[in-house]
Amino acid sequence: MIVANTEEEFDKSSNNNIKYLLCFCIFFILGGVLGIIMTTKYLELQDEDGNNLTMNETENSIDITGDKEYEATISSLKSIISASPVFYNSNGFKSAEMNKDDMLSYIYKYLISAEKFTDSTLANTYWGSSYCENDFLVSYESTDDGSSYSLGICELKNISINDINAAAKSLFGVDNVDVSGDFMATDNTKCIIQGENYVCGLVNPVTGITGELTPKFDTLKVTKEEDGSLIIYEKGYLVDTRSNVVNPDDGYDNYYLHSSDSSAYYFELKSADNLTFKHTFKMNSDRSYYLFSSEVVK
Repeated sequence: MIVANTEEEFDKSSNNNIKYLLCFCIFFILGGVLGIIMTTKYLELQDEDGNNLTMNETENSIDITGDKEYEATISSLKSIISASPVFYNSNGFKSAEMNKDDMLSYIYKYLISAEKFTDSTLANTYWGSSYCENDFLVSYESTDDGSSYSLGICELKNISINDINAAAKSLFGVDNVDVSGDFMATDNTKCIIQGENYVCGLVNPVTGITGELTPKFDTLKVTKEEDGSLIIYEKGYLVDTRSNVVNPDDGYDNYYLHSSDSSAYYFELKSADNLTFKHTFKMNSDRSYYLFSSEVVK
């Protein structure tokens, strides 16, 4: 009888162990499935909430996209980057590494648009000549019948070196840009150093090329970082309407590029073909913001 009781107790113990093991397996499987579902849902929510997975925010960044307090500042900063495709290079951009001539060319266009210059004229070198000193080109006036005649003068713009340095500080955080030599402000315009000013005028004939390379980017999000920096995230493409660009013979006039360093031309790039850029603006000593860098968000 004693042996029988022992065997019966052993069988009960074995059955209990099997039940415990089965319960553990069931709960383990349910927990795994629940974990997968919750993780998938979390990632979906993160992806929907402002592209958090691709825009690499820090823990202490603050979303100021629609903040009225920063509205004017954000608008001003966006006007800087949208003015030139150079800031939409998929290889990245850093103001500290910007070519001197590129920086001076951008500052020239910025100051001209802000009307921070004075006009002057220079007589041509002799009667009937198409040139003035420093090889500046004489200006021509168009007539109603489509012809033109020489004005006998070169029309110039004078820009203060002080204004150039101030713009370099304001736009790119550079204390003193190199103003020791001449530079090409545009394909047709040259600026020559004269005392405390740059004198700028036409040196190449107008080619008749129309159109330009234009950024078409929409703001996704703007954040303020712990160190005071502002970051603007944009998504879009570049539109090339330059008439000297050789396009495929398909009847379209406007072609769209991924970025300024692209050699291929596309028509109406959408969604996945667009690029997302991260533009970082640091704070100057006067608490104004300057463009520090631009980069593609992977």
